[in-house]
Amino acid sequence: MSTRDFQVYGNLALAAEPAYVEPNPRFTVIEGRGARAERPAVSGRHVSRAAVAIAATVVALLFFAVALVGWSTYAGRAEAHADTLSHISFEEVRVQAGDSLWSLASQHPINDFTTQETADAIAEANELEGVVLQAGETILVPVSR
Repeated sequence: MSTRDFQVYGNLALAAEPAYVEPNPRFTVIEGRGARAERPAVSGRHVSRAAVAIAATVVALLFFAVALVGWSTYAGRAEAHADTLSHISFEEVRVQAGDSLWSLASQHPINDFTTQETADAIAEANELEGVVLQAGETILVPVSR
């Protein structure tokens, strides 16, 4: 065979010895549906659109029920806080060096309030813009009972 019987494609041109390439490549055609193959159902049954719609409706109703319960709980807690705050007496205290809203809230707790909620009540009663207190200033704190 002479070198003119060889056809060279791609990286074969770099080979030390030329490789034989068939002059008329053969293609095999496979009958089929193309790239989209049917997927078998996971459980072996087909899920109807009605079942999917019912499931989506149930999930949506559960979501709204949870949201309604959360909102009503929050609204009830806010109303209880407002009622408690309306019945609290405040007294004036002089801020000492090292005092903070948190420490004053811990020293003057409000029944059924967390320390954070008490600190928020002190800040609201004194119309404080920030949380920094200056030693020597006078602020209102809840009266401990």
